[in-house]
Amino acid sequence: WNFTTTGDGMECFFDHTNPTTIYLSTQNGNFGKSTDIGNTINWLTNINGNWTTPFFMHPTNNQWIYAANNSVLRSTNAGSSFSVIASNVSTADLINTMAQSPVNPNNMIFAGSGLYTSSPQVKVSTDGGFTWTDVTSNIGGTQRYISRVVCDPQNANTMYVVRSGFSAGNKILKTTNLGTTWTNISGNLPDILLR
Repeated sequence: WNFTTTGDGMECFFDHTNPTTIYLSTQNGNFGKSTDIGNTINWLTNINGNWTTPFFMHPTNNQWIYAANNSVLRSTNAGSSFSVIASNVSTADLINTMAQSPVNPNNMIFAGSGLYTSSPQVKVSTDGGFTWTDVTSNIGGTQRYISRVVCDPQNANTMYVVRSGFSAGNKILKTTNLGTTWTNISGNLPDILLR
């Protein structure tokens, strides 16, 4: 392992068409890019996002990079510049997790969930992130901080929400219809505290 830069490491990923190009981020949406596997880093921008700011590449178009604060942003030039494609779509807090379907990239999901809030907001898009539908009230169970949202790798309409906090049987919820209805699939996952 080689040390590349200082700061708290956040979302990082390879360009799926070129293994020598990597993207990296530090706290609050400070984004960087390297074309030589981290030997040199070009800092792209800072979008004043959540502590861990969503930052990822479109599954088939390596020029499109997504990010979010309380708005959804997209780069169409491999991170050189970002434009807002959906303004102020999270009214609960800064967006802390967002995902895009690898099966149908028009389908996306995000959660706006501040670390100490028990009232997160979950929204789904079916047009590539331009418009969003609030599905928060469709999700059963006790509201908790949402640490991650994920799109299913095989079904375009299936998404998952992961809740944190001590709330037995209230960990993972699944939708197969883009957020209209949700099923609790937590099973017997325990309440644990990691140190």
